[in-house]
Amino acid sequence: IVGGGFTGLSTAWHLRQRHPELGILVLEGRTVGTGGSGRNGGLMVNWVNGVDSKDPVLTPRVWAATLEGIDLIEGMIREHQLPVRYRRTGALDVFTSAAQAEAAAAQVEKLNSWGIPLRYLDRAALAGHCRVEGAVGGVFDPTAGHLHGLDYVRALKDLLLRSGVQICEHSPVTRLEPGAEVRVRAITD
Repeated sequence: IVGGGFTGLSTAWHLRQRHPELGILVLEGRTVGTGGSGRNGGLMVNWVNGVDSKDPVLTPRVWAATLEGIDLIEGMIREHQLPVRYRRTGALDVFTSAAQAEAAAAQVEKLNSWGIPLRYLDRAALAGHCRVEGAVGGVFDPTAGHLHGLDYVRALKDLLLRSGVQICEHSPVTRLEPGAEVRVRAITD
């Protein structure tokens, strides 16, 4: 597996669970957590950027898939008692124009009818959550949260090593050729 971030380490974990007989090697060019996974903003939110939320069939499926991912992360942390800072206290989108707030309220009503548990907050309800000057409304997602990404990838690394997965840091992959034999020259710690 090339890359020791969220995707690479999660792939290694799921492969290990489904196929314990496999020899699994993760190659990381620097160290686990030095890429985007270790320095992201840590939001655990629903939706997929670029996927429209107008389709009554696709939208709940996208919601369910992203919610499953958030649940999976939280389940991993709890089940394996991973030393990861996270909280599942929701996420809030705030709107500063009446037009944005009205559109958001209508969108939340539609999404609620499709089984998606977002809440629209008017100015008064929003004031109970936070103080944002000029805010006229907001959308609260109670299923979202915040994850310390670096904690998570480091904890996954330790969990994978204990499960027998090999992780070679400082081992950049410089070329992959389709159909060619894979040869690995990794620098091990």
